[in-house]
Amino acid sequence: MHNLFVDFLKSIRIVNVIAIACAQGILCQALNEDIALAIGFTLALTAAGYLQNNLLDFELDTLGKKRINTFLNQYFRLAQYTVQGVFLVTILSAIYFLLLGNSIHGFMIIISGALLYLYNIYLKKIAFIGNLAVAILSSNAILYIFWLEGHLNKTNILFLGFIFVLSLLREMIKDQEDKDVDEHFGYKTLPILLSSQTMKAITSFLSIIILSIMVFMEFPLWGKGLVASLLLIQSIITFKNQFSLASTLLKAIFFMGILILGVKI
Repeated sequence: MHNLFVDFLKSIRIVNVIAIACAQGILCQALNEDIALAIGFTLALTAAGYLQNNLLDFELDTLGKKRINTFLNQYFRLAQYTVQGVFLVTILSAIYFLLLGNSIHGFMIIISGALLYLYNIYLKKIAFIGNLAVAILSSNAILYIFWLEGHLNKTNILFLGFIFVLSLLREMIKDQEDKDVDEHFGYKTLPILLSSQTMKAITSFLSIIILSIMVFMEFPLWGKGLVASLLLIQSIITFKNQFSLASTLLKAIFFMGILILGVKI
């Protein structure tokens, strides 16, 4: 029973889901009904997206991780119905908000839901396009809050760029980590199509872009120094092919940036 519950939480990536909700909460200036709706829809869509991804990649993950997810193994059909239900509610909610004239909720919900669904079904198998989709989804969760509060100023737009490129970099490093299994299942990710040296040059270039964006951001000097140091360490361990550690470090930088900006706001 314990393993079943743990595998359920892993299937929806509970840590990532809660972390995204906390990030939205940190960046908002006041928790009101609109913000609560934004966080709620983001939570539901993110959890459903992870669950759908794990359902579609059940065989791939079993091979890559060399273990069977007991929750998905026992409740595969129930999980499928749950995902379908969440996406159906998403579509109906978006239509409802658009009919009410609430374009922010309407557009953000339908764009995130549609992109998440397309990513899981098709886009994740395509070189760069899948990485781009995840980067858009990551920055979309933050854009949702900024747009609702009417705070799309220069500082926040730069921060969205920071999050976008950081997410793009992390996805490319994760693809390098999963290269062998992805190739076995016919994926066409960048690490499969390009050489290891080319991938390392691309990730280094993205790190430089992140640092360039950060120069113009209103982060305190200590914050910029800390992020720059961690990015340098990430580049070093990426060149040593320690992709799992590099990916974890980039996730830490992601939330560190949110905390720094949250304090600034």
